[in-house]
Amino acid sequence: MSNMNGGRFYPHASHRQGVDADGFFKGYYKPSECTVENGAELCHPTAYAASVLMALLRSPYGAPIDKIFVTYRPSHILPVDRFFDELDFENGNPLPDGRRVLDVIRVEKKHDTHFHIRFKR
Repeated sequence: MSNMNGGRFYPHASHRQGVDADGFFKGYYKPSECTVENGAELCHPTAYAASVLMALLRSPYGAPIDKIFVTYRPSHILPVDRFFDELDFENGNPLPDGRRVLDVIRVEKKHDTHFHIRFKR
């Protein structure tokens, strides 16, 4: 979410230009798979989350999206990196506008329980 006319949107440093929004949907992460690292809970986006974000990027609504930020740190608790495995599978197929998937979906801190979309200006 951003302020309609830009400006500070605490605690978000980037939500100032009216082109940033945070999102979440059921199944984005599994609470049972959240871990605690350095005293902070860290949740991991699921393979289902990757498939939903990929469907969004491949839809007519995907072209205006510049970046999607997620937080993901591999954990010894999760044996398979399902989120990025799903993206790597898709990465061989460019998006309809020719971009590579991993040029759009990027890792950024503090986006483990939600994703952040930045639209093109």
